Amino acid sequence: MIAQKIPNLTAGHDYELNLDIASVPTGTFLIEVITADPSVNTAYFQTFVNNTIQSAGTYSLLITAFTNELDLIINVFGTTPSTLVLNKVEIKEALGFSAVTFEDLEDGQVICDLYDDEDIPVTLSMDEFKNTIEQTKSYSKDFMLPGTKRNNRIFNEIFDITRSSQDDTFTFNSTIFNPYVKTKAVLKNDGYTIFDGFLQLNDVVEKDDEVMYNVNLYSNTLSLKDRLANNTIADLDFTELDHDYNKDNIVASWTGTLPLTNPLPSGSFAGTVGASRTDVLKYPFCDWTGSLFANNNELQLQNLEQAYRPWLKVRYIVDKIFALTDFTFSSNFFDDADFKKLYMDFNWGEGVFSIDTAGRDIVRLEGTESFIGTSFQAYNFDTQLSPSLTYFNLANNRFVNTVNNLNVNVSYTLSVRNTSVFRTKITFRLVQFDSNGVKKAVINKKVRDLLGLTTKTFRGSANIIMDVGDFLQFQVKTDDAGRIREEKFIHDGAIFRHSSTGTTLQNYLIKKRGSTKLFDILNDLRKMFNLVFIEDKEDKNNIIIEPYDKVFKDTADTTTISVNNLDWTEKLDTREYKLKPLENLDLTTTFSYKRDDSDHPLKIYENFTSYYYGSSVRTYSDYNRLENKKEIKLDVFAPTVMKPVLDVVDEEFTIPAIFSKKDEEEFSDFSNEARILYDVGVKTLPTTTYSCPPQNNSSQFNQQNTYLSFSHTEEVPATIDTNDYNFESKALFPSMGQICVNNLFNTYWSNYIDELYHPDTRIVTVKLNLNPSDIQNFNFFDKVFIKNRNFRVNRIEYKEDELATVELILLP
Repeated sequence: MIAQKIPNLTAGHDYELNLDIASVPTGTFLIEVITADPSVNTAYFQTFVNNTIQSAGTYSLLITAFTNELDLIINVFGTTPSTLVLNKVEIKEALGFSAVTFEDLEDGQVICDLYDDEDIPVTLSMDEFKNTIEQTKSYSKDFMLPGTKRNNRIFNEIFDITRSSQDDTFTFNSTIFNPYVKTKAVLKNDGYTIFDGFLQLNDVVEKDDEVMYNVNLYSNTLSLKDRLANNTIADLDFTELDHDYNKDNIVASWTGTLPLTNPLPSGSFAGTVGASRTDVLKYPFCDWTGSLFANNNELQLQNLEQAYRPWLKVRYIVDKIFALTDFTFSSNFFDDADFKKLYMDFNWGEGVFSIDTAGRDIVRLEGTESFIGTSFQAYNFDTQLSPSLTYFNLANNRFVNTVNNLNVNVSYTLSVRNTSVFRTKITFRLVQFDSNGVKKAVINKKVRDLLGLTTKTFRGSANIIMDVGDFLQFQVKTDDAGRIREEKFIHDGAIFRHSSTGTTLQNYLIKKRGSTKLFDILNDLRKMFNLVFIEDKEDKNNIIIEPYDKVFKDTADTTTISVNNLDWTEKLDTREYKLKPLENLDLTTTFSYKRDDSDHPLKIYENFTSYYYGSSVRTYSDYNRLENKKEIKLDVFAPTVMKPVLDVVDEEFTIPAIFSKKDEEEFSDFSNEARILYDVGVKTLPTTTYSCPPQNNSSQFNQQNTYLSFSHTEEVPATIDTNDYNFESKALFPSMGQICVNNLFNTYWSNYIDELYHPDTRIVTVKLNLNPSDIQNFNFFDKVFIKNRNFRVNRIEYKEDELATVELILLP
């Protein structure tokens, strides 16, 4: 029998017992291994009886320490007296997958051992004063943790190259420390929380047989960005907003009562549970195609999609973004009524309210080129280019629908030639008729004077929804018969793409916006409104979001924070301080929306004014030592030109214009960059009306004189005091009213920039006798007074039992 006391164990941990056997007994035998409680003679914890050891070699057993000290007993039983010879008996902590139980704290935390003389220096920072766009993390400098048994357990012997993070089934064990997974950490001093964030293992150092863990601490500030790094709008579920796209529902959306297909579910941000209407999706009147035309002061829409496409409330999007994360937010600003009137466009690009294409009818003229008379006649097609013709009839040149709600995209390239030497007028149009041959809509009408012996090619596209029996036909006429004829070219023809299956609203909303990164949306809002994101000390997963001024200037009506007035005069070490001006200021700072170079109205505006719509350029020419230029530019939202619909209608009919130019004479909808506009409300036109054919089994717009107005200003026309959601507006169309003083720059950025460039603003670095209670209770939005001067704290470098180094911003 061998008996040995094993001290300094850790209760609850597994250990590997290795037996190095030199020789075994003769005859039949077995080996018994016992672990026992040395304080109680009969208290055996584990007994192992092994009859598989029949030769010399090394054998391993897994034992569990139930106390901090064990008696190890090894017995040999055999049929004849003989001897078991052991070279070595070794016991070490196991690296396998037994459960690790810590009993230091009840909530699963464990306490790391520190060196006796180790003081951990921590740097706490709110943000760089010169750059609230990119906030800086709080952090600690690297420090060493000793390789004690406790710490080795916490880091699960990561220094041992034989350690595995997988079990026999290749499943990762969540109880083993993983340097690639965030590890929550709290630093306390005298019971006060100095730092609450995460621990990062940098490396493991082994020197003179001593293991040390090189670690540091970092804050949670950027975790929201990390969490949303790979998320896009495609990850948001909008199926709760399903509805019928028709005239009646479009009008209902204007007043926030859009009828939904299904009642709202639990947890919805679109309204109360069970509600059948919502205000988070609206249809304002916009010029999406650039092809609107009027007849006798009446605007004639070819289809609803020319003017009405979905916009979603920005607050609704913000709510859904946060719902994807473990974070919540508190914000007086996001709760404000004006912010809740901001909407983001979800234009799907080109086409009508259908994506899926079931088939194509392709036709072309290859035979006789007929002359055109003085009355409208069909443009002739005689050749089928697609495998089949589902709806097009070559006998009468009609595309005739036979199903409900057929969605059709028509694209065409058709030519005519003036065979005479005289200038002659030619009129071209695409017409939609009902089943009785009554004209429902004139689409893409074009009138041109054609010079003698010249050819004119008409190109374009249209998106149409057709009822049963409706038909489409290209028609032409001239003012002098016998001069102009049809002209055939190898690349001419017409393509009718058609589908009756439609698609879901979800697919439409994410078709072009689906790739937009969610964090970029939040970051654009931060840039627009100079927002400060603050971790809530009472709830680490809650983020306080307010404009800069509402945190550091005028906090009277800010309920999300409680500002303390701290007098630190008596804590000042007057022997040393350093004062310096702010460094690396820029000569010019430009605030601008994202560029959208395919937007024709934006391009025309910039060509005429040499100014990108909605931007603001701030130059400090008196500061002749400054040289650099900086741009604070949005990544998602582009500006939106507001202009009258047409010259021949009421100037008050001023709407967002978002379309592209395809060629010299043709305009079209396109995949525009996202827009953000304000819900001005329903407006009534003095004399202008507009109409639109019936669509999707609903009534038609007939001499309608009301519409929903969206704008970058809160009123149209605006006054000098109207809020403007451009950084700055210049040279607006007269119908937009006055230039607004309350733009984004003046409202949200001006005070910050004035402080930044004020000659009396300086950085003061001082030594302060701060204790753990000061650190725990301090917030970076608190007001600090030293010798009756007002400061903002920018950075604190704290180390236990030493004076803290504090970087203050001396404000004018």
